[in-house]
Amino acid sequence: MREERLYAYFGDKRALYAAVLDQNMQDVMQAIPLDAGDLPGFVGAVFDHVMLHPEHMRMVDWARLEGDLSVFPVTSLPLRDTQAISAAQEKGLIDSSWEPGDLVDMLFALATAWVRSPETAAGQGTTDAANTANQRRRAAVVLAAGKLVRP
Repeated sequence: MREERLYAYFGDKRALYAAVLDQNMQDVMQAIPLDAGDLPGFVGAVFDHVMLHPEHMRMVDWARLEGDLSVFPVTSLPLRDTQAISAAQEKGLIDSSWEPGDLVDMLFALATAWVRSPETAAGQGTTDAANTANQRRRAAVVLAAGKLVRP
Protein backbone atom coordinates (compact mmCIF):
# COMPACT_ATOMS: atom_id res chain seq x y z
CA MET A 1 0.00 0.00 0.00
CA ARG A 2 2.75 2.47 0.90
CA GLU A 3 4.71 1.74 -2.26
CA GLU A 4 1.56 2.30 -4.29
CA ARG A 5 1.09 5.72 -2.65
CA LEU A 6 4.70 6.68 -3.43
CA TYR A 7 4.24 5.82 -7.10
CA ALA A 8 0.91 7.64 -7.19
CA TYR A 9 2.67 10.79 -5.99
CA PHE A 10 6.07 10.54 -7.72
CA GLY A 11 5.23 8.38 -10.73
CA ASP A 12 8.37 6.23 -10.69
CA LYS A 13 11.64 5.55 -8.86
CA ARG A 14 13.56 8.06 -10.96
CA ALA A 15 11.18 10.89 -10.03
CA LEU A 16 11.39 9.90 -6.34
CA TYR A 17 15.21 9.84 -6.56
CA ALA A 18 15.25 13.27 -8.23
CA ALA A 19 12.97 14.69 -5.52
CA VAL A 20 15.19 13.34 -2.72
CA LEU A 21 18.32 14.63 -4.44
CA ASP A 22 16.73 18.06 -4.90
CA GLN A 23 15.69 18.14 -1.24
CA ASN A 24 19.23 17.21 -0.16
CA MET A 25 20.67 20.04 -2.27
CA GLN A 26 18.13 22.52 -0.91
CA ASP A 27 18.94 21.45 2.66
CA VAL A 28 22.67 21.96 2.06
CA MET A 29 22.16 25.36 0.44
CA GLN A 30 19.97 26.54 3.31
CA ALA A 31 22.24 25.16 6.02
CA ILE A 32 25.42 26.51 4.42
CA PRO A 33 24.83 29.82 2.66
CA LEU A 34 27.65 30.84 0.39
CA ASP A 35 29.45 33.90 1.79
CA ALA A 36 31.59 35.45 -0.94
CA GLY A 37 33.54 37.25 1.80
CA ASP A 38 34.56 33.94 3.40
CA LEU A 39 34.80 31.23 0.76
CA PRO A 40 37.35 29.21 2.80
CA GLY A 41 34.85 29.18 5.68
CA PHE A 42 32.17 28.00 3.25
CA VAL A 43 34.45 25.15 2.15
CA GLY A 44 35.02 24.16 5.79
CA ALA A 45 31.27 24.12 6.42
CA VAL A 46 30.64 21.98 3.32
CA PHE A 47 33.42 19.61 4.45
CA ASP A 48 31.76 19.29 7.86
CA HIS A 49 28.37 18.62 6.27
CA VAL A 50 29.53 15.92 3.87
CA MET A 51 31.54 14.18 6.57
CA LEU A 52 28.41 14.07 8.75
CA HIS A 53 26.12 13.19 5.83
CA PRO A 54 28.10 11.05 3.36
CA GLU A 55 24.82 9.65 2.05
CA HIS A 56 24.22 12.95 0.23
CA MET A 57 27.41 12.52 -1.77
CA ARG A 58 26.61 8.85 -2.44
CA MET A 59 23.34 9.90 -4.05
CA VAL A 60 25.12 12.43 -6.27
CA ASP A 61 27.79 9.86 -7.16
CA TRP A 62 25.15 7.27 -7.97
CA ALA A 63 23.49 9.60 -10.47
CA ARG A 64 26.86 10.22 -12.11
CA LEU A 65 27.62 6.49 -12.28
CA GLU A 66 24.23 5.83 -13.85
CA GLY A 67 24.88 8.62 -16.36
CA ASP A 68 21.56 10.25 -15.54
CA LEU A 69 22.54 13.83 -14.82
CA SER A 70 19.04 15.01 -15.67
CA VAL A 71 18.00 14.18 -12.08
CA PHE A 72 20.03 17.14 -10.83
CA PRO A 73 18.10 20.36 -10.21
CA VAL A 74 18.42 22.82 -13.08
CA THR A 75 19.91 25.54 -10.91
CA SER A 76 21.91 24.12 -8.05
CA LEU A 77 23.68 27.42 -7.47
CA PRO A 78 21.48 30.47 -6.96
CA LEU A 79 22.13 33.43 -9.21
CA ARG A 80 22.64 35.64 -6.14
CA ASP A 81 25.66 33.53 -5.11
CA THR A 82 27.42 33.90 -8.46
CA GLN A 83 26.59 37.61 -8.43
CA ALA A 84 28.08 37.94 -4.94
CA ILE A 85 31.27 36.25 -6.13
CA SER A 86 31.41 38.54 -9.18
CA ALA A 87 31.00 41.59 -6.93
CA ALA A 88 33.80 40.37 -4.63
CA GLN A 89 36.00 39.80 -7.67
CA GLU A 90 35.33 43.35 -8.89
CA LYS A 91 36.36 44.65 -5.44
CA GLY A 92 39.60 42.66 -5.66
CA LEU A 93 38.67 40.33 -2.79
CA ILE A 94 38.64 37.15 -4.89
CA ASP A 95 40.90 36.12 -7.78
CA SER A 96 39.10 37.45 -10.84
CA SER A 97 40.58 34.88 -13.21
CA TRP A 98 37.89 32.36 -12.20
CA GLU A 99 34.39 32.28 -13.64
CA PRO A 100 32.16 32.38 -10.53
CA GLY A 101 30.27 29.14 -11.24
CA ASP A 102 33.49 27.29 -12.05
CA LEU A 103 35.06 28.58 -8.84
CA VAL A 104 32.16 27.24 -6.79
CA ASP A 105 32.49 23.85 -8.52
CA MET A 106 36.19 23.74 -7.62
CA LEU A 107 35.45 24.71 -4.02
CA PHE A 108 32.86 21.94 -3.74
CA ALA A 109 35.38 19.49 -5.21
CA LEU A 110 37.88 20.50 -2.52
CA ALA A 111 35.32 20.22 0.25
CA THR A 112 34.09 16.80 -0.83
CA ALA A 113 37.35 15.15 -1.86
CA TRP A 114 37.90 13.13 1.30
CA VAL A 115 34.38 11.84 1.66
CA ARG A 116 35.06 9.98 -1.61
CA SER A 117 38.47 8.70 -0.56
CA PRO A 118 38.76 4.94 0.10
CA GLU A 119 41.11 5.79 2.99
CA THR A 120 38.46 7.95 4.63
CA ALA A 121 35.73 5.35 4.14
CA ALA A 122 37.92 2.68 5.72
CA GLY A 123 38.77 4.90 8.70
CA GLN A 124 35.45 6.62 9.32
CA GLY A 125 34.30 6.57 12.87
CA THR A 126 34.68 8.33 16.14
CA THR A 127 38.14 7.12 17.07
CA ASP A 128 40.73 9.67 18.11
CA ALA A 129 42.79 8.83 15.02
CA ALA A 130 39.80 9.37 12.70
CA ASN A 131 38.93 12.66 14.41
CA THR A 132 42.54 13.86 14.18
CA ALA A 133 42.70 12.91 10.48
CA ASN A 134 39.43 14.72 9.76
CA GLN A 135 40.61 17.85 11.59
CA ARG A 136 43.81 17.79 9.54
CA ARG A 137 41.88 17.28 6.30
CA ARG A 138 39.43 20.05 7.13
CA ALA A 139 42.30 22.45 7.80
CA ALA A 140 43.88 21.42 4.50
CA VAL A 141 40.76 22.11 2.41
CA VAL A 142 40.20 25.47 4.10
CA LEU A 143 43.85 26.43 3.46
CA ALA A 144 43.64 25.26 -0.17
CA ALA A 145 40.42 27.24 -0.68
CA GLY A 146 42.10 30.36 0.72
CA LYS A 147 44.98 29.96 -1.73
CA LEU A 148 42.59 29.31 -4.61
CA VAL A 149 40.55 32.47 -4.11
CA ARG A 150 43.36 34.80 -3.02
CA PRO A 151 43.70 37.70 -5.49
